[in-house]
Amino acid sequence: MAKDKKKKNKALKEEKKAKAAVKQAKKEKKSKSKNHEEDSDEDIEAILANFEREQLERFKVVEELVGEAPSFRGNATLTSNPLPNANELLFFGGEYYDGARCTFYNELFRYNVDKNEWKKITSPNSPGPRSSHQMVATPSGTMYLFGGEFASSNETKFFHYRDFWSFDLKSSEWTKLEIKPLPPPRSGHRMTLWKHYLVLFGGFYDNVQTTRYYDDLWLFDTLEYKWSKVEFPENSNRPSPRSGFQFFSYGDNVFLYGGYCREFVKGGEAKGIVHSDIWMLKMNTDPKLIRWERRKRQGFVPTPRTGGTMVVYKNRATLFGGVYDEEINDEKMETVCYNEMYTYQCDTNKWYPLTLRLPKKDKKKKKAKKVVDDAVRSDDDDDEENNHESNGDVHSEEASGEPEEPEKPSPRYNAMMCVVKNHLYIYGGILEVGDREFTLDDFYSLNLDKLNEFVCIKKPNIEAQVWLGENSDDDEDDDEEDDDEEEEEEEENGNEGETNDGEAVEKPKIKESSGVAATGGLGRHARVDRNKLEELEAAEDTPKPGESLREFFERTNTYWVQKAYEETQRTGKALRRDGFQMAEERYIEFEPQLKEWEEILKDIEERKKREAQEKKQQKEKSRR
Repeated sequence: MAKDKKKKNKALKEEKKAKAAVKQAKKEKKSKSKNHEEDSDEDIEAILANFEREQLERFKVVEELVGEAPSFRGNATLTSNPLPNANELLFFGGEYYDGARCTFYNELFRYNVDKNEWKKITSPNSPGPRSSHQMVATPSGTMYLFGGEFASSNETKFFHYRDFWSFDLKSSEWTKLEIKPLPPPRSGHRMTLWKHYLVLFGGFYDNVQTTRYYDDLWLFDTLEYKWSKVEFPENSNRPSPRSGFQFFSYGDNVFLYGGYCREFVKGGEAKGIVHSDIWMLKMNTDPKLIRWERRKRQGFVPTPRTGGTMVVYKNRATLFGGVYDEEINDEKMETVCYNEMYTYQCDTNKWYPLTLRLPKKDKKKKKAKKVVDDAVRSDDDDDEENNHESNGDVHSEEASGEPEEPEKPSPRYNAMMCVVKNHLYIYGGILEVGDREFTLDDFYSLNLDKLNEFVCIKKPNIEAQVWLGENSDDDEDDDEEDDDEEEEEEEENGNEGETNDGEAVEKPKIKESSGVAATGGLGRHARVDRNKLEELEAAEDTPKPGESLREFFERTNTYWVQKAYEETQRTGKALRRDGFQMAEERYIEFEPQLKEWEEILKDIEERKKREAQEKKQQKEKSRR
């Protein structure tokens, strides 16, 4: 009994301990719950404060003074601030292509002409990155943006914008305008201002599978905030679908010049078309009365080109730059970039080449310079050779009677241009040399009243660009230089034709090539294959890829008959049979290798066509 009682007391004690533990746990839980509620209150306050801070940051506009102009980029927009005493340019968007990848931007910069300083405007509530868009500023202080394009870095996927934005030039704030209807998505279109209307025409849409060019005309009323499409009578005269044209207003009219499109020709292939026509759009506040009128090409008309840029000052429009592609064959295209300037007189409908006015030299200064030069020459009789060179340099300018031509921007296309007061500003653009694109970042100004000289605000920094794409001429030279260096090193080390392990290897000899024309811009491995084939074709005792036995013997019968005679001393038909038998044995010996080379040759031709098509498409993209 005593033992049972002890066991019972022990069980009661354990039960009490368990109850006490549960009670303590409840107290702790209650305490933690209370503390958690207090912490939760603090977290909510922190969250709300953080949210409020984020909202303020979200709509906060930051103006940052930057020491340098925008980085390399093309197909951006440069717009003049029309507000009184603004004296300012606005630079937005653009793209940069390094030969392998394309980068798009949505940065906005303001350039103060008087202070020569750039400011970067940052606001999360801003348009997405794009290029080939259009921006127009109104005298009321609002700048409008429509459309543009964006692509994946390897340019396999494209997106065309259909969004419409306004930018307040006073507060630097962006606003997305949710207005319907809107023009269809596009890029490469053009937009200008006539009275209180934005006038939009053309452009293109490309989703890789299909490309569509537009010839529609849209108006946006900046007072009523409404888009409307202008409808024309059937069979009325109007410009064909296009993009990349020039579009500007003067007086009661809007003018259109040039442009680019791709049209399908016989055989189902698309061919680039460069337009050189000029049209005048007779404007009216009643859209039903708006009409197109084609104008005659008069005066010194520019040669065909696309990618030129045109701006209006007073009664004349100034055209600068451009590019023209001459298709030599299906695989080769010659590109010419221009830095010429033309002026179009809107009133008289005439073109003139625009040349800078050469500065007049002071006759007294010129005479004094001649006296000094003569004195210097008379004192340098001991060095007749240097004297002779000096005489040629001094008199070269005087003999011609004209000073040297003033410096001007280098050839390019798709340069960004605008006019502030009486000054023309040119920023960047694209220059093509061979298969390489140089995206320029230089900056110039020109007084349109004086037309005396270009002022270089920023020099180009081409050396800083890294090109990752193929550059046929340079790659070819580099490869040949590398091969020469390797051969020289091997000769010096006495291990030519050996591996690091001392084993002999057969090294193919690469013939010198003449660059793009000879190789079609192929990569190094393809050029090695091509040169091996050329060596085979040059050998008399070796059949060519694709050559039959009969064709092989007809081409090389002299070689085989002579070889047979050296062995058999036979003559006549017997000698010819011996020669044919030797040629047949050689053909059978090489037949397996010939099939392999035929596949390589087929692969080379396919690569050539594919690479030529890719280069052609890249050029066509930059023209739009």
